[in-house]
Amino acid sequence: MKAIRSLGYRFLDTALVRKPHLFLVLVVFLLSSLFQGLVMYWQPARADEPVERVNLVAVLVDNKIYKDIQADVERYTRDYIQQQLSNTKALVFPIDVKIFTPAKIAKILENLYFEGEVDKVSSLQ
Repeated sequence: MKAIRSLGYRFLDTALVRKPHLFLVLVVFLLSSLFQGLVMYWQPARADEPVERVNLVAVLVDNKIYKDIQADVERYTRDYIQQQLSNTKALVFPIDVKIFTPAKIAKILENLYFEGEVDKVSSLQ
């Protein structure tokens, strides 16, 4: 028992007393870990409010026939798409099929997917 005490005293004597920078590092480490542990208990973790996303459905219609079937298309988007698919908004795009190639249409839909509607969080479906 006496050997263990003398061994412990010898360690303190050689390590901490003769090397004060080691003692300072040990004190700073212990105080910082104590402070960090206390701060973790004082401030509970919080999460942001969940973002409600609206799914977008794009309906492309040839502008030549859109005026004739506008009421039917709007009824279809309102009564079928938005009612059958939850949390969905249907957007109707009358386009000129001679001007808009499939690549241009894909680019428009891609921009709509990444940018969505102005000031609303959405994704294209």
